Amino acid sequence: MLAVTAACSQKTIASRSASPDGELEAVHQESSGGGATVGTFDDVYVHTNGAKSRDVTVLSGYKLSCITLSWTTARHLVVTYFPRSSGSVAPLGKDSVFSLSSSPPDSIIVSYARSPSCAD
Repeated sequence: MLAVTAACSQKTIASRSASPDGELEAVHQESSGGGATVGTFDDVYVHTNGAKSRDVTVLSGYKLSCITLSWTTARHLVVTYFPRSSGSVAPLGKDSVFSLSSSPPDSIIVSYARSPSCAD
């Protein structure tokens, strides 16, 4: 007889940052679990406020430290991070565009900046 136990996962909101116009909110979520994926992983998503609210994932499943979320404009988010170990993550791409809806002008730019150090 083979018994399979599902690993428990706990998600915690580590930080939030509202866009300058208040229409969006960037959220840093930490997920910790057991089983095959032991450890803590970081996700960042942008939550749209309003009647058709949704979450758009902009970073998922990385092992990072010292994540900061800052808005330079109402539609430009900067995610600053530091890897937990030298092998945990290659440098992330500089800029990415994410669609918030099916309407082309409704998108955001996300920039990723690796911090030179972390006082975690």
